[in-house]
Amino acid sequence: MVFVHSSGMDRGGPVVKLPMPDLWELFGNIVFAPVTETATLVVGLLLLGKTRMSASTNAVICGLAFGILHGVLQGWIKFPVALWGFYFFATAYQVWRPASFAKAVLAALAPHVLVNATVMAVLAVYAI
Repeated sequence: MVFVHSSGMDRGGPVVKLPMPDLWELFGNIVFAPVTETATLVVGLLLLGKTRMSASTNAVICGLAFGILHGVLQGWIKFPVALWGFYFFATAYQVWRPASFAKAVLAALAPHVLVNATVMAVLAVYAI
């Protein structure tokens, strides 16, 4: 984008300007949603851990469940992203669980916070 502007080329379309996320949106997306969704993920994994299914199957089930939930609530465009993300978060939790519960929760929570913070940063940039 910087190259396009500095070279004098026209992008050929209107400039996209998005609304700036407010403080509640930032808090909700960077703190509240990752914490509550990670807590829900952990409960789900603890329940699935009582079954005879493999860790990989448990991660796929969590990915599908959260993918469907995000698809229903936020539009189906979010399904593949949530599916992949929560598969990753569930796998990270299960990999770190033998080390400690706290490290496992942090392994699932930290990348979730970073992903959401990145999205909010991009939205803020496009609002300027």
